[in-house]
Amino acid sequence: MSTSSRILFAVPWTRYQTVDLSAALATAIPVGRPCGEPASGPAPCATADDARTAVGATAADVRDAGMALFGCPHLSINEVRHLAGLLAQRHVSPGKRLWVGFAHQQYRLAEEMGYVQSIEQAGGTFASACMSAIPDAPIPESVDLILTQSFKAAHYISRLTKGRVRVRIADMDACVDAITEPN
Repeated sequence: MSTSSRILFAVPWTRYQTVDLSAALATAIPVGRPCGEPASGPAPCATADDARTAVGATAADVRDAGMALFGCPHLSINEVRHLAGLLAQRHVSPGKRLWVGFAHQQYRLAEEMGYVQSIEQAGGTFASACMSAIPDAPIPESVDLILTQSFKAAHYISRLTKGRVRVRIADMDACVDAITEPN
């Protein structure tokens, strides 16, 4: 996978870093500012070369993630199927958490298809809401770093926790790898 394909978006929230777990142990791939966004003056366009040289999530950040959160907006049935497949021979590591926000109707369908049971057996928790957008979200005090695949979730988590919780952006596979271990 090329470096440029790991950069999800160039957004003004430079605190959110993309994480390719396999590469994160060697280097970080942060998201740069969009072209022309003022910092102390005009900013250059964010490029793959900029990403390779900028400071981002460290290997310790990835290892220290206390939670993976999916579903802001709600996950699709295809995403839940993928998540259940990722968790087939894994379980959430002790002290870590997996939260999934899921629409009530999708939950019933996923339950009938066996995905809910697979995810819950691995240690995942479902809610019928976008958990990261709930004011006073019950993110445990012990969690100070969350991985998510959603920029929306990252934004809300940062705002609702007033910055107490750091958030990193990664694809679902990398998020699951960071908080689980083999059965």
